[in-house]
Formats: sequence, C-alpha cells, structure tokens
Amino acid sequence: MNALKTPPQVVEATPNRRVSHRRPRKRSQTHPSRQPQAKKATSHRTAALEATTKIAVNTLISVVAVSALAHLLPYQRQGYQQLQEMQGYLEKQESEVETLRSQFQRSFAPSATKRVMQEQTYLQDPQRRRILFKEGNQSNHRFSTEPFSQSPQ
Repeated sequence: MNALKTPPQVVEATPNRRVSHRRPRKRSQTHPSRQPQAKKATSHRTAALEATTKIAVNTLISVVAVSALAHLLPYQRQGYQQLQEMQGYLEKQESEVETLRSQFQRSFAPSATKRVMQEQTYLQDPQRRRILFKEGNQSNHRFSTEPFSQSPQ
C-alpha cells in the first residue's frame, strides 16, 4: 500500500523561505449514482434537444434540396427538348450538305462537263437531235429528226 502513495514534494529551501512538505490533495469524486437526479435529467434534456435540433436542421436542408430540384426539372426538360430539335436540324443539314457536296464534285468532274453544261444552260450538244411530234393523226406519228439548232415548226 505504501508503494501506491506518491512521495511528498520537496521544495528546496531558500534563505528567506520555509520548506514545506505538502501532500497532494485528494479530489472529491462522487459516484455517478450519488449525483443528484436534477443533473441527470438536465443532461438528458440537453442531449434530446441537441438531437431534435440536428433532425430539424437536416429535415430543413432536405426540403430545400427537394424544392430546388423541383424548380430545376422544367428547365432540364426544356433543354432536352431543345437538344432533340437541334439534333433533328443537324441531321437535316447534314443530308443537305452531302447532297451539295455530291453536286459540287459532279460539277467539276471532267467526264460530266457536257451534261452539267446542258443542265445549267440552254446550250445543247450540237450532235444531239431533238425529237418533235407533229400534229396530226394519232395513229400515224411522224418523228422529226431535225438538228437541235433549228427551231421547231
């Protein structure tokens, strides 16, 4: 039992002071069962109040988040519809670009020069003959093979 006791503190003496041997004071410790009931009830109330406050704040934050999402949903739907419209327009424009690209390539192809010239101007190939139907009997059609440069009669 003496081994558990702390040795007394020794303070060196100064010429004007007295040396004192003090023992550390024991703190009074009260057993939890000996605490008054009012302290227990107060600590339980504060814990309950703290938990209730946390739940209320978290509920408030959740309500605000759900409300914000509800306000954002129409904008998201509108953006999605605009995206669909733009994708449709893009597909249409891509097909038009492809058509124009093929026409452009055909316009500069050396083998198609005469054909493009005939499509875009009134000029025709001089060796090409025009077929004209003449008025008259339906059963007896005569075909004219006049050169294209002459006007129809």
